[in-house]
Amino acid sequence: MRGKGKGSTRKLDNGKWECIVQSQYINPDSKGLNPKRIKRTGKTEKEAQKNASQALLAWEKDFERTLKNNKVERNRSFGSYMEEFIETEVKQYVSASTYKSYIYTMRANFFNYKISKLSLKSLSTVEFEVFFDALLKKKSEKTVSFPVQLCRRCCDWLVAKSLISENYAMYAKTKRKKRDEYFRAEEDEKRTRKEVFSREDIAKFYHAYKNNMSEYCPAIIIMLETMMRGQELLALTIDDIDFEQNIIHIRSALSERFVDNDKDKGIEKYIKVPKNGKEREIYMTPLAREAVEYIIHQTALKCRDNPQKLLFPSYLKHGKIRSMDAFEIQFKDLCNKL
Repeated sequence: MRGKGKGSTRKLDNGKWECIVQSQYINPDSKGLNPKRIKRTGKTEKEAQKNASQALLAWEKDFERTLKNNKVERNRSFGSYMEEFIETEVKQYVSASTYKSYIYTMRANFFNYKISKLSLKSLSTVEFEVFFDALLKKKSEKTVSFPVQLCRRCCDWLVAKSLISENYAMYAKTKRKKRDEYFRAEEDEKRTRKEVFSREDIAKFYHAYKNNMSEYCPAIIIMLETMMRGQELLALTIDDIDFEQNIIHIRSALSERFVDNDKDKGIEKYIKVPKNGKEREIYMTPLAREAVEYIIHQTALKCRDNPQKLLFPSYLKHGKIRSMDAFEIQFKDLCNKL
C-alpha cells in the first residue's frame, strides 16, 4: 500500500510492518543513478511509516550538510549524542574551565545513569521523568538543574536534526513535592539567602590564626576580611600587594582545564582573568594587612624557591601554585576542628 508521503508498506510474516520511503536526493553510492531509499519496521503500519519518515528526514538533513551518504545509526546511545552535542554545540561558547566543569558534572550526574545508555528510539517522556526523579533523590535541586537543562537543550538539537520527533525532556515532570503557595515567598528568600559566618565564627578563625593551627589560617583570614575568592587568592603574587596604598590588586585567578581543551587528556592548572572579567582593587583592613605580612614572612622562611613570586605558594613543592582542591580540603578540615 502507498499513500502520499507514506512510502510503500507491507506486513511481514512475523506480524510486524515494513515501510520503504524514497528520498528526493540521489544516493551518492549509486553513482548518480538511484534515489536514496530507507527501510524501517514497526509494530503497526503507522509506526513503520513514522519510523521510516523520521529516518529519511534525518538522512536528508545530514546529506544537505555533508553531501555524503552517512548511515543513520538506529542503535546509537543518547549518551553518545550528548557527547557530540557538548563537543560541537556547547564547547565553542564556554571557557576552558567551564567546559571542564561541564564534563565533570555530566560524568557524575548523567553518563552513569540508564538514560545515557538508551538508544534514541527508546527515549520517552517517562524515561526522562525516571532519570530526573532518580537525580533528585540523591542530589540537590541546584545540582540537578544543570543536567536537566542540558538534556533539554540536547533534545532540541536532536529534534532540529530530525533524529527524534519531539523534545521528550522538555515535557518530563518530576515527582518533587509542590510548595505551598502561601509559603512560596518565604521559601524563595531562604533558598537565595547567603550563608555567612557569625562574629563568633570569625573570632574562632582568628584564634586559629593566632595559635598557628594551620598554615591556611592567615589565607582564610584574608578571604574573610576582603571577600576575595579562593581562586583569586591562590593566584596572588607579592607584586599584587601595594602596602603604600594599602590595597590588593586582583588581576587573575587560578583555574583548571583539560590539556589542549581535550576531555580525554589530563587536567592542568592555569591562570585566567577574574570571574567578572575585570581587574579590581581591594582595601586591606588592619587584620587583612597583618595576615598578608605574616604569609609573606612564612613564605620567605619555608619556601626555598618561589619563581612566580606567589603570595601563598606550596611550601612542600618549592613554590608551585597550590590547588583549589587542597585549599577546600584544608578549609573544611579547619571548620570541623573549630
